[in-house]
Amino acid sequence: MLDDSGVDMDEKRTFVRALISTRAKIKLLSPHELEEIRTLRAAALPLQGHPLQPADGEDDAPAYLGELVELLVQIDDKLDRVMDLLIHGKGGDAAPPEVLQTIDISGAGMFMVLSAPLEVGQLLQVTIRFPGFPLGLFKVLGEVVRIEPATEERGVVYHTGVRFLEMTDAERDRLVAYTFMQQRRTIRESKKES
Repeated sequence: MLDDSGVDMDEKRTFVRALISTRAKIKLLSPHELEEIRTLRAAALPLQGHPLQPADGEDDAPAYLGELVELLVQIDDKLDRVMDLLIHGKGGDAAPPEVLQTIDISGAGMFMVLSAPLEVGQLLQVTIRFPGFPLGLFKVLGEVVRIEPATEERGVVYHTGVRFLEMTDAERDRLVAYTFMQQRRTIRESKKES
């Protein structure tokens, strides 16, 4: 049901969803690995405020941060590969499906296109890359809640819905801030075109 302004009154979403296409990767988790991550996160000290957040009204971080984030992403990728080799050995588990595209992201979850199917209920660690945003690497735990096979130019792909698990308020605030920043950028660009 729509109200007078065209807003869907039956909408059940708690967070705004934004169409965001960015780089992401997934790591499949067992329930045991999820518990280990929970334990490590509980033991870690929370980050109290962050000096690299953009000032109010600023959408972009200083230029050097993009290069620093790229370097940190590369180091993180290499450390993940080393850890997988140490844990699983050379003949370890098969690689997880590739994230071909992110479709949208909200404070509660995301929708993405994968190269291979996952099972509903599969636990994941999702790493999302936010270009142009301070500390543009965002890791979150998630659970697959929906899979829809689709045929596209590149062949059969799998539209996958993921619900985020156990996000701290600071993490959710950072995700929502990025979502709003992207929406503002999209609005500015559409105004320039018209």
